[in-house]
Amino acid sequence: METSEQKEKIRQYFDGSENWREKLYVDNSHPFNRLLTRRKEYAFTMLNAAPETKKGTALDVGCGPGDYVEESMKRGFETFAIDISTEMLNVCRMRLNIPDIVFQTHFKQADIENIPFNDQTFDVVICVGVLGLLTTDDKAVSEILRVLKPGGLLLLAVENIMSLSNIDYFLRDKICSLFKTDPSLKKDNYSGVAIPSTWWIPHNNGIHYKLYNPWKLNRLMSGKGFHLINSMTAGFEFRILRRMGILPETMLSKVEIGMEKLFRKSRLPYFSYSGQFYIGLFRKT
Repeated sequence: METSEQKEKIRQYFDGSENWREKLYVDNSHPFNRLLTRRKEYAFTMLNAAPETKKGTALDVGCGPGDYVEESMKRGFETFAIDISTEMLNVCRMRLNIPDIVFQTHFKQADIENIPFNDQTFDVVICVGVLGLLTTDDKAVSEILRVLKPGGLLLLAVENIMSLSNIDYFLRDKICSLFKTDPSLKKDNYSGVAIPSTWWIPHNNGIHYKLYNPWKLNRLMSGKGFHLINSMTAGFEFRILRRMGILPETMLSKVEIGMEKLFRKSRLPYFSYSGQFYIGLFRKT
């Protein structure tokens, strides 16, 4: 798929998505809400642990309805944001009650491959759930590097193809590749870092979505001029048990949170990188 075609499909999808406007962030009964909430908590805990980020400027690329913008503002950052969807930007403005003058100067309709800010502007860039929607990673990572100040931090989150939750997707991808080949999904297009998938967005009108290998992603970022400071994975969805309804939801949630804490603290081979979402904190070298 051409980059321009993918971007237009993404813009249309998020312009028309009621779930992503706010519902997923406020509906505690939605299964994805649990993952989004914990991912944000872990991401900012990781960012807060870096002493050089107590103040300054932050840019959220792909801000959506402003969940990370809100947290960034609470922590004292002068926060800027871009999104490919004008509808998402409007929702962000209304949710956070952002004054018009601030919205006009700090919020822009743009995409990550064409960030409309000057070189070395930001102390922190937040990029959560965006890279997976791109046909390639190189230009986006280069743009992030450009707008970050020397020593600036990148808070990055992607979906982990190597997670326990995605093993079934991984196997299905391998099996399907034996029978059907889509030229736009050739692994050569992704430098071996990510595996393309079309399963993530139901009825997605052909939007391609990438799931990442965390170890290969770290090496890619290192080669682009970033140093890994901290990382973890989160999200252990017991999908089959939930569907069967054998165990209470509260028990499953406690087990998931316990696994996240255990695997992060113990750094067990593979298991510490086996959550559904990979979160990495990188410094511009």
